[in-house]
Amino acid sequence: MTDTGAHDTPDTLQPFDARRLSTVFDALSDGVAVFGPDDRMIDSNEKFLRLFQFDDPQDTPTFETILRAGLTKNLFPDATNREDDWLARRLQSHREGGREARQMLSSGVTVLISDHPMAGGSVVTVLREVTDHLNSGDLSMPAQLAVAIEGITDPFAIFGPDDRLIVCNQPFRNREGAYPGVDIQPGMRFESFLRSGLEAGMFIEAIGGEENWFKNRMAMHRDPGGPFEQAWPAGRWVLVNEQRLPDGGTLIVATDITERKKAEAERAQLRAMVEESPEAIAIFDIAGSLIFTNPAHDRLFFTEQATARRGNLGDLLTPTARRRFMNEITPAIVQGESWEGVLDAAPDPDHAFPLWLKAGAVRDDSGRSVFGFAFMHDHAEQAEAERALLTAKAAAEDANQMKTRLIAAISHDLLQPLHGAELFLHGLTGMLENDRQREIAERIREAVAAVQSILSTQLGLSQIELGVLSPNITDFPIKPLLSRMASEFTGRAANKRIRFSVFASNATVKTDAVMLERIIRNLLSNALYFTESGGILLGCRKRGGNLRIEVWDSGPGIADDQRETIFDEFNRGTTVRPSEDHGVGLGLAIVKRLAQQLGHGIDVETRLERGSRFSVTVPIVGAGIRDGLRVQTGRRTIRS
Repeated sequence: MTDTGAHDTPDTLQPFDARRLSTVFDALSDGVAVFGPDDRMIDSNEKFLRLFQFDDPQDTPTFETILRAGLTKNLFPDATNREDDWLARRLQSHREGGREARQMLSSGVTVLISDHPMAGGSVVTVLREVTDHLNSGDLSMPAQLAVAIEGITDPFAIFGPDDRLIVCNQPFRNREGAYPGVDIQPGMRFESFLRSGLEAGMFIEAIGGEENWFKNRMAMHRDPGGPFEQAWPAGRWVLVNEQRLPDGGTLIVATDITERKKAEAERAQLRAMVEESPEAIAIFDIAGSLIFTNPAHDRLFFTEQATARRGNLGDLLTPTARRRFMNEITPAIVQGESWEGVLDAAPDPDHAFPLWLKAGAVRDDSGRSVFGFAFMHDHAEQAEAERALLTAKAAAEDANQMKTRLIAAISHDLLQPLHGAELFLHGLTGMLENDRQREIAERIREAVAAVQSILSTQLGLSQIELGVLSPNITDFPIKPLLSRMASEFTGRAANKRIRFSVFASNATVKTDAVMLERIIRNLLSNALYFTESGGILLGCRKRGGNLRIEVWDSGPGIADDQRETIFDEFNRGTTVRPSEDHGVGLGLAIVKRLAQQLGHGIDVETRLERGSRFSVTVPIVGAGIRDGLRVQTGRRTIRS
């Protein structure tokens, strides 16, 4: 698909005329100038004169004249206070060539200056704003011109009047460069170059319609209409500048604009997001003058965007809020900090509302704040919702407090007559004459005891909720408390014919003794309630700086979906206990409430049909594990 011919080496390069040379110079991205043997400038492009800020009307200035003009304008900061020495060294380098010199200009631009002496005494001087070195040559001679072309950083090629490739530089013909996969040969026709590019998949927009694309591209080549953008593989983009030369040939320069296109795409995406955002967004300078606003901002403040951009963000606020904006937000933006809060907005006398505003700063590479941005919305609806929520919360808390006080009062008043009923039952039992009567009396006593337990438990919950029970944190040894538990539950376990073991500790703990005792008692009562066979164990383990007090049972266990809810009020799980004892599921609820007040962790491990382990973890002051009390039912032994 390609035409072959002689290689584009210096020996086969075709001659150029002055008009073609000027056109080539103007297409270069570097500053280039040619000086004759008398050191007068023969030709240059605009970038060379612009970088050296030379605007003298004379036609053929010398290189020294250009440098002295720059010194007069303080263009070369490193020459200050040593101008003569600097000028002498720069002129010597210009005449001798062979080296590149980095030069900082007062405009802030850093250039690499390379001078290339040519046969006959001419010199080519190249100014480049990048760090790549430029190889140049004597543009008046074909051999040296080929070397100069190789120094051009952008892919560069010239096709002659017969549309055959005359010359191109390394970035253009390198198969890993501008046109990867395209076999570029000297003398090939432009048509063959396009066909090869199509076969290599270089022209993304041609895929699926290669022939139509080819026809359109050839038409553009015959009648160039100026630079155009072209998509390349791997997300690359180039700006193709194709110009007709005076002799009928064509100059092509392809400049990589991938980074620019990426930046444009990112800006377009960001702008689309900002434009569609329901949140009002404004960008403003350090003084608060609006630079940009999105449609949501303009709807919020009842303004047209063109009008908004001419105003100041502070003008949309009340006088008090405007002063706050100037005294708080503006200094924060200058310091590169953020600000968030509510201000009173009043874009006009008929529209006033609380405005939630979050402002931040955008900084340049030096860390200096260059402008600010703000996200805003009408806070009135949110503020009203917050007020309604607070009102509802307060009402719920009042209702809950009232309910708790009512239950506490009822529980307390009912407990007294129940105590009396228990005394009467005790006296009545001694007067009964047969077993049947005594059995009925015992059932009545159990029912009264169950009601007493329920009311006492509910009273305890009420006291916790009302804050009547407040922790009294002290340091105390754990062994006496566990001894009391051993005495209290040994007989009850024996009555159910189950084992009860206690492995105590001589550790000193830091907590509320009364509340902790109630937690352990409720855990043991819960274990005793559900355990029909096997046994119960009360023991202690040291875990770091804490003591974990554990209650093990061989009951039915707890299903996974019940582990959290078993601590809820009136929840006894799904297990049906065949015992005649009664309960309503408040014991573990009290355990949870008391542990929360004390800041103690409650943990449960369980396996269905195997049993459960409940534990409470308390801080240790002094340590000692299993070296004190040991109690086990059956043998009725107590050892300390």
